[in-house]
Amino acid sequence: MNAPPVPQTFPGRRWNIIAAAFLTLILAAFALRAELLAVRFFDPDELEHLQASFLVSRGLVPHRDFFEHHSHLFHYLLLPLLLPSPGAETIFSARVIMFGLSALILLAAGRSARVLGPPGAALLAAAWLSLDFVFLSKTLEVRPDVPATLFLLLGLLCLLGRHGQVPPGGAGAGLAFSLAFLSTQKAVFPILGLATGALFLRAKGGEGTRWTAWTKWINYGAAGGAFLVPLLAYHLYFLKLGVLSQLVRENYLLHLS
Repeated sequence: MNAPPVPQTFPGRRWNIIAAAFLTLILAAFALRAELLAVRFFDPDELEHLQASFLVSRGLVPHRDFFEHHSHLFHYLLLPLLLPSPGAETIFSARVIMFGLSALILLAAGRSARVLGPPGAALLAAAWLSLDFVFLSKTLEVRPDVPATLFLLLGLLCLLGRHGQVPPGGAGAGLAFSLAFLSTQKAVFPILGLATGALFLRAKGGEGTRWTAWTKWINYGAAGGAFLVPLLAYHLYFLKLGVLSQLVRENYLLHLS
């Protein structure tokens, strides 16, 4: 008499153990991050960005009343913290916001990995990123790289769609990439890489998936248009303030020299 088959439960149990280990690493890294929020030293860049936002909140105009070689979207996003009477607690409040954005970055990175890889890729990507020293140290700080990274990942998600298919998400990607660039000029390099890679994306499976040359270039056109609209509004705003030439010189040409 043959023995009854043994239920194959070990692979599931093994995956649960691995997933629990990854989650433990992610939560441990976040516990360390929370502990460091109030005690880690202040990077000079943090004070520079908060000062620029403070000056704007008091009616001063960048490039006319003070020098600033960074893009200004981040300074304007910080204004709600600076419009009341700012104090020493302001920098800690800003760090708490960076803490929340870091959590969203991990979620977006995990989601991107899940779209591109197997189910375990999401936890692996989030755990790997949360234990990266540069990510751990720099996302503690009040700097535009944090929202820029989130915008870049959201743009990537718009390009990837749900199951690796390419949906008509070009407009969302273009908008997200534009906001990343307006947060920090350094974002131009990953934007160029992602935009180049998007040219080679192909729709997968899915009955009824329609991805023709026409819809492809419509999607890319929507991405380009959505990328340009915030840029145009941003530069028109500084043109109205009478400092567009100074902005171009201090934000772009200075970095190219």
